[in-house]
Formats: sequence, C-alpha cells, structure tokens
Amino acid sequence: MNRTTTRSEQEWPVSWKAAQRAQVRSMAESTPAQRLDWLEHALRLALASGALSRAETASRRRRRGLKT
Repeated sequence: MNRTTTRSEQEWPVSWKAAQRAQVRSMAESTPAQRLDWLEHALRLALASGALSRAETASRRRRRGLKT
C-alpha cells in the first residue's frame, strides 16, 4: 500500500466540533478507492474480532425463516 500524506493527517483543530467538521471534510474528499479500502479494512477487523460470526446465530436464522 502506498503511503501518502493527506490533508486529514495535518494537525486537527482543538475543539470537538471543529475536529468533527475536519473529519467530515476529509471523508468527503476521499476517493472511491480509498473508501473501498476503508470498508475492506473494517470488514477484516470485524471478521478477526468475531463480530461477523456473532451477527449470524441459529436463533436469528430461525427468526428469518432460514434453516439452521
């Protein structure tokens, strides 16, 4: 993966509200490829932590009418 400095890596404002606005600006300026990379990273993290397996349980499958 290529390491490039983005505007969001610069020093962030001190207040919570200003930091939130800076984060939203940073997300809005990201490319579709960057957003896809973030999503893939989040999915790998969820899989590694077991969050995805906990989401799919036998009782939830029964409630949805699926075979267990």
